[in-house]
Amino acid sequence: MATMNSRFGMICRCYQQWLVCLSLLAVGTSASAESYLWWKIEPLSALQGENGITFRVFGPQREIALRVTLLSEETREGLVIPAGALQALGLTLRTANGERLVDSEWRSGAIIGDSGDTVVAQSDAVVLEPGDRLEVTLALRPADAGTFETGEYAVGLDLRRVAAGLQATDGRPWTGRYIERGEVTLRIVQPRTAAERRAQSVIRGEDALERRDAVFALQQFREVLALDPTDIAARIGAGRAYLDLGRFRDAVTEFETVLPAELGERSILPLWLAHAYVGVGRDDAAESLLRTRLAGDAVDRQLRLFREDVRNVQRTR
Repeated sequence: MATMNSRFGMICRCYQQWLVCLSLLAVGTSASAESYLWWKIEPLSALQGENGITFRVFGPQREIALRVTLLSEETREGLVIPAGALQALGLTLRTANGERLVDSEWRSGAIIGDSGDTVVAQSDAVVLEPGDRLEVTLALRPADAGTFETGEYAVGLDLRRVAAGLQATDGRPWTGRYIERGEVTLRIVQPRTAAERRAQSVIRGEDALERRDAVFALQQFREVLALDPTDIAARIGAGRAYLDLGRFRDAVTEFETVLPAELGERSILPLWLAHAYVGVGRDDAAESLLRTRLAGDAVDRQLRLFREDVRNVQRTR
């Protein structure tokens, strides 16, 4: 399944382009001719509170996965992040008793733009064009190799060292605006109610999908569906797991069950269902769905990707 997972990962990154709706912590005070570097930090596998900066995680954690997003706005010029500058991302973690020593590990980085995704390494030089965003995923672990126990943590980022090395595309030092530092609050709690246990299973399932562990993800979503067969998030999660496992007929069943309720303009479900349709030989149905989201040659390109993925799955069986 390794080949299929690699291809499916690429397809999933294509999906993400249609779902961008950022709620950034750093907001400019007024329009300006100079660029503004918007950014946010968000713990993954966590429930976000209504205020946008408080997150809940259920149960002790061996690591906390974070995504840092950078977006250059209010400019028509590209922004150059020199080689090695991303190594200066200053992540901190504070408890009620003070700052705690942590280790951070680079997981992945990518520029997400209209022309596709570009994978970047921590040591790469990066050109961030207007409208593109840079997403970096890191894992935060206790320096003593322990766990993050229940309690409240302040996870912060200091962007000053990175900003000091930024450049315009002609080599001039960058002189734009940005918020220097910011924090989000992470509350690690034990699930006590049925709703919290349900949320824990869904979060674990989503995290497993990100880690390409579709078997564990499916187990988590099935636990939710055993208690509530109408749970839409669990149905979609199970469908994604089936899709990742190459069980296309099962994926079609799950996605079709929730499609009427999830057919909004920004919904990505039609693309997942189109992928599953190709897997069961229903290319006409897949094309019809894709044409509700894509135009012209993009439909043909996406169909080719889906067909290639299905062929890879069939070769590994």
